[in-house]
Amino acid sequence: MGRQNKIVVRAGQHIAPVEVENALIAASPAVLRAAVVGLPDGAMGHRVVGFLQLAYWQSEELLVFILSTIANNLADYKVPERLIVIDALPLDALGNVDREALAHIALEDNSTGLYAINKSSRSRPSSYRKGSHFLPRSQQPPRRA
Repeated sequence: MGRQNKIVVRAGQHIAPVEVENALIAASPAVLRAAVVGLPDGAMGHRVVGFLQLAYWQSEELLVFILSTIANNLADYKVPERLIVIDALPLDALGNVDREALAHIALEDNSTGLYAINKSSRSRPSSYRKGSHFLPRSQQPPRRA
């Protein structure tokens, strides 16, 4: 995937994934690595999806905090619509993040909530129950004006 393919175009706005990834990493010391991909969307061009590799799991409040922090530091159209927590980011042969693999993970994940914990993730809490990792729209973090 070349540099041009990494750019996410959402509603005519160009988003450099590295900018969003840096904001996600800076939002909390719990974030070890982050990656952002754009999923095709007929109306918007792409939908922004963020992937997080966490040092430790606290609770959904950590994800709320991360999203609200970056919402205050980035333009609204750059804030991921979904965050997916995974054990480790997939890497290609050169050691770079494999964005195609991440896009497949996001497309296969049929979650409709704002947050998802990858089903193969070992970092989920022991009290994990199917459906317990979503935050209702009414409880989503406020967007920057």
